[in-house]
This record gives sequence, structure tokens and C-alpha cells, in this order.
Amino acid sequence: MFIDFTAQWCPTCQVNKRLAYTPEVVALMNARHIVPLKADKTKLNPEIETKLREYGRSAIPVNVLLVPGKAPVVTPEVLSAAYLMELFRREVPAAADELVISSTYSKTIETFIQQGGRVLILADVDGPQATGASAVGAHIPVGHIVARAGTTWQGDWANSFAWIKKQGPLGHLPGGPLLEMEYAELMPDAVIVGLPTWVMRSHSWAGLAVGWVQKTVSLLVEMPYGRGQMLVTTFKLNGATLAHNAVAQALFSGIVNMP
Repeated sequence: MFIDFTAQWCPTCQVNKRLAYTPEVVALMNARHIVPLKADKTKLNPEIETKLREYGRSAIPVNVLLVPGKAPVVTPEVLSAAYLMELFRREVPAAADELVISSTYSKTIETFIQQGGRVLILADVDGPQATGASAVGAHIPVGHIVARAGTTWQGDWANSFAWIKKQGPLGHLPGGPLLEMEYAELMPDAVIVGLPTWVMRSHSWAGLAVGWVQKTVSLLVEMPYGRGQMLVTTFKLNGATLAHNAVAQALFSGIVNMP
């Protein structure tokens, strides 16, 4: 549990919320089952005052990490995303199959993967899950993510085609290898370009080509990096599609279960 002693009239509290709780931090909290709890001092609350004194504090902001079997960790007043990532990784045990899901790619995420973490990047151009900067435009360790608009890969159903390897963890997906209209709502507005031939051949699970198999790019790639694993997809797997689209739900389930 991560307790946030806060108030609407506390300026430092509001700065912490805006700057420290990046999508990467939120994803790590979800992955490690860290439950956020807000103790709101906007109006006087004797119980909150008592708790603050128990932690040796009287003024806010105060944030306290509670982990079973460990002493409470009272954080500094001013928080940063880097501090919270390091704190949660150090103090909260990771599950053996932990997967961090993020809509962005950053140096923090890169370091996490290099050190043995497993990360899924959902690089939707404008999906509602993107609360911070999008991963589109980012240079990943191999290749980079670009928007299709205004490029060779903009295409349409007439002059381009997309495919997916419906085997292993994706073997339960409907239809054949070529993506038909049941995937229309999920078709990406971005692609993964610049991947070496060996990555496209053995680590790309879905792709898009224009014309006679020209300009082939990836829509879903899984690859090792450092001691960890990176999965990147530009399929539209966001809150809207995952809430009601059965194909989106099946695809997401297959991706998170990739070995």
C-alpha cells in the first residue's frame, strides 16, 4: 500500500501528482499490486492527524510505502518518477511473471528492461490509455516507432495488407494469417520501422506491407534486450477496444502470455 497524505490547498502535493506519477510509475504500481490510498487533509480530519504523528510528521506532503514484513518507508516531501521507480523496485517484490505495461518509452523503462524487467509498450497514436507522451516517435533499442500518416505506410485496404502469426500464444486468434475486416477497429496508426532482417524474421509477430511486399514493417515485435524482454505493438489495444472488442481482448491476452 502507498499512502498519500495530501490536500487540495497543498501546492507541493499537486506538483508531486503532476510530475511523479508518470505512466511508467503507474504501470509498475499495477504490476507489483501496490494499492494507492489517499489520506485527504483538505478538511480537518483527526484520524489523519493521528496517523501523521505515528509516522513522525505533522506537515504534508507525506507519502508512506507499507510492505508486509517490512518497516514503513516515509518518502521525501518532493517526489520524482525516478525516485518512485527505484523505491518500488527495491522494496516491493516482483512476481516471477511480472509484466509492466506502458504507453511510453523512456530511459527509465529502458533501464528497467536491461536489468531484467519485462515490458509491453502499447504504442497507440492517440489511444485513451496514453496519459503522458506517446511512444510514437520513440527510438527503441532496435528500430523506431513512426505514425503512418503522410508516409509510404499510410496506405489503405486496397494497396496494403497486414498479417499476423497465428501460432503459439496467438494461435487462438480468429481467421487466417491475413488480417481481414474483423481487425479493422484495431488496425494501427503507427508502425515499427528500421528493424534488422533477423528481427523481422524471428521476432516480429505481425507486419504490414505496401504493394508487392514492399516496405515491410512490424506491428508487433518481441525481442530480448539486456537481461529483460521488450514487447512493442502498435495495434489499437486501448481502454475503448479492450472493453468491448473480442478480437482485441484475444490479441491482448496472447501478447501478455508470450514466453
